[in-house]
Amino acid sequence: MYFLKLATFAFVNFINRKLKTMKIKLAVFLLIVQGLFSCSQMGCVSGNCYDGQGIMVYVDGSKYVGGFENGKRHGQGKLTYSGGDKYIGEWDNDERNGQGTMVYVNGTVYPKGTKYIGEWKNDRQHGKGKLIFKNGSKFEGEWIDGNRK
Repeated sequence: MYFLKLATFAFVNFINRKLKTMKIKLAVFLLIVQGLFSCSQMGCVSGNCYDGQGIMVYVDGSKYVGGFENGKRHGQGKLTYSGGDKYIGEWDNDERNGQGTMVYVNGTVYPKGTKYIGEWKNDRQHGKGKLIFKNGSKFEGEWIDGNRK
């Protein structure tokens, strides 16, 4: 009988510890999920993000302010990427197309503070453009499919 009580006590203790650990893990998980969805508003936060002018906030924290056509970025607009880089210029079918300026602030593509002013095609630098580095040095010339010619 004593052994049965001891075994029952040990089992209940074990289950309580496991439940406590699971409750803590569940609470942490719920806090993370709540933080992801309640700290910032996502989606179309203002205007008409289908056919018109609007402000769209994306899941990764990027924010677009400008024109939309059929729910895609179109016309003039400004996209501020979650890492801080900014593109201001023309859009077509959700891609950078036409004239635009890209400012690279996080240093992943070009050194921090570098600016590209020029033509874009299919979301890549394409055509005439100018790359201006933070130290003032410049490259002016042609780009083909994102690469300097």
